[in-house]
This record gives sequence, C-alpha cells and structure tokens, in this order.
Amino acid sequence: PLFRCHDQFPSPRSKSRTLDGVHQQLVAAAAGDAGLAALTDGAPTLLDAMDAGGAAVFHHKRWWRVGKTPSEAQLEALGDWLGRRSELHAPRRPVYATDALVHDYPEAEAFAEVASGLLALPLALAHKSLLLWFRPETLQTVTWAGNPEEKPTLPGPHGPRLTPRKSFELFVESVRRRSLPWMSVEIDAAGRLRLLLIELVLEQAERLADINADLVRSNEALDAFAYVASHDLQEPLRGITRLTHQLLDDATLVNEEQRKKLEGLVRLTTRMDSLLASILYSAQAARTALEPSAVNLDELLGEAVEMVDVRRAERPTHLDVPRPLPTAVCDRVQVREVLVNLLTNAMKYSDRPRRRVEIGYLAPDEAGERGSAPPEAGGHAVYFVRDDGIGIDPRYHEQIFKMFARLHGRSEYGGGIGAGLAIVKNLIERHGGRIWLESALGKGTTFYFTLEGSPPETRAA
Repeated sequence: PLFRCHDQFPSPRSKSRTLDGVHQQLVAAAAGDAGLAALTDGAPTLLDAMDAGGAAVFHHKRWWRVGKTPSEAQLEALGDWLGRRSELHAPRRPVYATDALVHDYPEAEAFAEVASGLLALPLALAHKSLLLWFRPETLQTVTWAGNPEEKPTLPGPHGPRLTPRKSFELFVESVRRRSLPWMSVEIDAAGRLRLLLIELVLEQAERLADINADLVRSNEALDAFAYVASHDLQEPLRGITRLTHQLLDDATLVNEEQRKKLEGLVRLTTRMDSLLASILYSAQAARTALEPSAVNLDELLGEAVEMVDVRRAERPTHLDVPRPLPTAVCDRVQVREVLVNLLTNAMKYSDRPRRRVEIGYLAPDEAGERGSAPPEAGGHAVYFVRDDGIGIDPRYHEQIFKMFARLHGRSEYGGGIGAGLAIVKNLIERHGGRIWLESALGKGTTFYFTLEGSPPETRAA
C-alpha cells in the first residue's frame, strides 16, 4: 500500500544511523582496489538504506550504475545540465533534490518512469563528478486496493458522489511525473557521504601524484642509463667489428671454419649495434623536448621518401598520395621519423613483385568516398599509411607496438629488430596522439595516427 501508519516508519534518528552505517561500509569498500565501483558493484550499494530505485556515480569520465537508471547517453545530458545548476555550486550545501525533475528538466520526460525524483551531489564539479539517486514516478510504487472500475457509482445529496474510479484518476493526475519526496534525513546523510568520498578521492589523488612523481624520477633515471649504456657500448662494439673484418680480410690468418665463425660474429655485432642504436634513439627521443611548429606535411613526406629511397629501389614500390597533405602543428624531426618507419614497414612486409603504398588523411568532419574519421580520432585529423602487403593477424595488433617484438624470423622480410613501431607509438603519444591499425591477412595493413596539436590547415585537394 502507498500509505503506512506512522509507527511503521523508522524515526529520523534511526534512519540516519542506518544510512550512516551503510555509507561507512561503502567508503571502506571504495578505499580498496575496486575504488568508486564498489559503490554500485559490491555489497552494500548506494541503494541500501536509501529509498531509491537506482543510483549512479560519475568520475574520471566513467559512469557506474546500480538499479533502474536512465541510459548512459541520458545521464551524460543530465550531468551537463546539472553542471549548470546553481544549487550544485553552493559553497556550504551543494545539493539538488527534487520529486518532480521533469518540471526543471523537461528532457526527463523520456525517463520519468525510473527517474521522476532526483537527489544529486557533486564530488568534484571541475571534472563533472557526480553522485546521483533516482526515484521512480509515484505511480510505479502505488498498489491500489482493488480495481476501482468494479466500484459502484453512488448518488449523493448534491449530485453523484465521487466514485473510486474518478478518485483514482484524480490521484493519478496529482502524482503524475512525481516521485515520493526526499526526506531531510536522507539529504543530510547523502551530504555526509559526499564529504567522506571527497576526502577519499583527494587522498587517492595525493597517493597517485606521489606514485607518478616516483615513476617520473625512475623513468628519467632509466632513460639516462639507457642513453649512457647504449652510447658507451657502441664504441667497443664497433672496435670488435673492425677487428673481425681485419681478420676476415687476411686469408693467411684464418681457415674456412674460422672464417664462418668470424662471419657469424660480424652478424651478431651488427645486430647488437642495431639494438643499441634503437635504444639510444628511444632514450634520446624521451629526453628531447618537443619543438612544435606549423609543418607542411607534404614537404615532410618528401623528406621521408628520400630517406627510404634505397629500400624503395631494392623493392619496386608505387607511392600514391591522392591529395596534398595538410599543414599540422608538430615536431618536424619526430614526425618525419614516424613517416620513415611506417613507409619502411609498408615496403618491407610484402611478397608482391611490385608494392603499392598510399599516404593520406581524413579531416575531422570528413565523410564520403575517402571515408570518415573513426571514433578513435577524438575529433582530430587522421593520417594514414596503407599498404597491400602480407597483413597482420588481429591477435598481434597490440604486440607489434612493443619494443623488439617481431612476428617473423630474423632473416625474413629483410630482417630487423622489431623496434620501429614501438618508436613510432612513443613519438605519436608524445604529441598527445594515438596510433591504431586495420589489417587483413594477405590483403594489407593501414596504420592510422593522430597528432593532437592545433587543427590542421587544409589546402585545396
């Protein structure tokens, strides 16, 4: 039934103790590995002790939900609207509580059945972090005693008396798109939970900042070690290589068996030199500050092509640039290295007698014959290098970006040490961009990447 006797309701003090007890358990759980997900995924949840049909938490660009709530798309729009409400910016008691959300937010009509009532508190408005409880339309909680249609209509001294059916209809109109109201004890308890969670979030943020600072120091020390070690090891290694070649050049000093061993030594030292060069380059890139400027990518592509022309001469390759590339804000040297590595891979991993490589881009708002920028682009221009080579199995799409990862034997497809794509990923991420690929075995691979600088200055196609 909708209405209960007064002694069936817990007293405000008892209700407050119950809510605070549950909230203390929630904060203790959120302090563990699960984090704020414990508020909705564990036991208890935000719905325990609070009379609500659903609840949601938004933090670090992610929603957690429990019970019956609006969809995530509806929550996104609601969160944006709440961010503009003055109640949530109040310095002393930031809270928005209503039993008729649709009156303030007409878009709530779409989900009034599950969220006619809303209790909202901010965790950190700067990041749109929110704590929300939802109450359904009151009609969803009503159990009407009997079927009003079966009750007779009775005449009265002043005309027909109001029948149960008409009474029900009037009641329905009075509670339509409204929920049961929020009690002061519930709002106060939610406010105390908010303070506990803010304290927890700040504590975790401080701990994370300390960890990040330690990681920065460790990475800087590791980069310095890699730089010094690879630089200092290269000289003695090259000395070994020179001496080995001198022995090979003097036929009177070695027999055929010794010659084969020395040739093996040359191969090993050459490979080690390549490994050290890759480590040195990676360490140098990490230590070198970016020097972004407006770069004509057409000119930069021309420089990259010149650098790979030797490989292009060894393996006949047609380079296709369907339209002029735009101007982008980036570090000229590092993005040229990105293009060199992607072009080298495109020409290298192919078993065709004549290769074809396409270099192009998709503007953020572009759609049509050239395709459209995918969601991964995040609203930025997408650049791509597409080949018709051997392709890459989906199982290895993540592995290929790891340092020294190779999918083929050392002597296959021209050899190599597997550092190129790891360096490319590092350079692109230093620009705030990202890299991903699409590939089909036997048909080719397309590497896409973004450079999150200023919007590209597109020239006429």
